[in-house]
Amino acid sequence: MTERETHTRARRGAVPLLLVSILCWVGIAASPSGSAPAATVGHAAAVKQLNFFYSVKLHNIPENKDATGVLTGITQTKQGSMRGRMTLAPPLYGGGALTGTVGKTNVKFTVTSTPGNTCGCISITFAGSVNGKGSISGTYVAKTKLGSEKGTWLASPHATFNCKLASHANHKFVTDEVTASGKGRAGMLRARSPGVGTWQQFRCVAVGTDQWALQSLVTHRYVTPEVAYKGSLQGMLRAWSTTIGAAQKFSFSPVPSCGCLALLASNLRFVTAELKYAAPLYGTLRARSAKVGPWTMFDVSSI
Repeated sequence: MTERETHTRARRGAVPLLLVSILCWVGIAASPSGSAPAATVGHAAAVKQLNFFYSVKLHNIPENKDATGVLTGITQTKQGSMRGRMTLAPPLYGGGALTGTVGKTNVKFTVTSTPGNTCGCISITFAGSVNGKGSISGTYVAKTKLGSEKGTWLASPHATFNCKLASHANHKFVTDEVTASGKGRAGMLRARSPGVGTWQQFRCVAVGTDQWALQSLVTHRYVTPEVAYKGSLQGMLRAWSTTIGAAQKFSFSPVPSCGCLALLASNLRFVTAELKYAAPLYGTLRARSAKVGPWTMFDVSSI
């Protein structure tokens, strides 16, 4: 929901649009329906081992709107407690840190929404059941400053999906510059497109625990940081590799302040969108930052 929509609904006394959705859909489909309260956990045999990373799809019932998101950094104890983070993408909001419990077939957790979000979300409580393939589905109740709303959710373990990436700083989509001129620039990635077309479509390929390769869907080449380049183009990302090796692997790190992700490359540097560069290099992606900052934040979602 937009900020204007939120204010309009508040004036007419309606409950605001709630929450949830991420990047990234970083998203992936999940499975069965129905929800149940988390089982009381008394010993290790009663605990389902969860994945580190899940892609999520959500449906807000009152608003009749869909969104995507990710669960990441999931950790749990043998006694059944769990922690992690949910990142959501517009038009729904309310992501943040989560805590909860895991049973043999059931999961229940509460997301404490990061303050300052557009919908005025306070928290979201999720309850779901785990199917045989590890997917989770169920219902959620979101609490906002103006009331509460319900919805359904589906979560699938870390897996491959088609995705789009956008710089959180300039809200432009990452583009595979297939026809870029200049030595070693063909296939360079730039955050410069206002919309998603052929050159803005990628495949997020699951290659390990919370690790991904990014494949351009227009050339079918894998994104690689050019760590041997010198000067202002060192670490420039290019879609040129025909195979996945160590250099083509990235980690998606949640950024609590934006409800988005930072991409950590194989050289242990975060990917940055160079927004001060002039055309034709404006928005060039480089794996060069030692820490997370405004230019290293990205929205990753499914297409």
